Amino acid sequence: MSGRDILSDLLNGIPEKHGNWKPGPDRWSAAEIAAHLRDIEEEDFRRDLDIILHHPGRAWPSFDEIAWVTERRYNERVLAGEVRAFLDAREATLAWLEDLGDPNPAMAFRGEGNPRCFDGDPARIGDLLVSWIAHDLFHIRQLALLRFDILNRRDDGFSPLYSGFAV
Repeated sequence: MSGRDILSDLLNGIPEKHGNWKPGPDRWSAAEIAAHLRDIEEEDFRRDLDIILHHPGRAWPSFDEIAWVTERRYNERVLAGEVRAFLDAREATLAWLEDLGDPNPAMAFRGEGNPRCFDGDPARIGDLLVSWIAHDLFHIRQLALLRFDILNRRDDGFSPLYSGFAV
């Protein structure tokens, strides 16, 4: 099962009435997670791979994806629409990657700017692909915790605490 499939199942399993609910001020709602995943898919990973492969002299873009959550009003969006937009963006990325053939994973960024999270070393295609997977895993974990929090606020009086799952 792919990260896309797991994220889809986790997001689509959240009832719409809980789509914009946040367990706390420092936590994200399902709509925020889905909107973030879509924007990162379109405006980060795919774009960054394209820069390394096709635009080696372009400056490495900077942005603040955490600020996007409030600036772009992610939590005012409808969960189902954001999930569909993310899944469509992921399909577009997968089709784009397939069309690339077999690029060298050691091919590195050579332009101006500072790629994030690479300890000063130039970002390589392999680094971006592994980070893409790790990003999915981070949000899979985030969604699992959110789903537990949603179970915990059931209005039928039943509790998931017998499971032994603790946050």
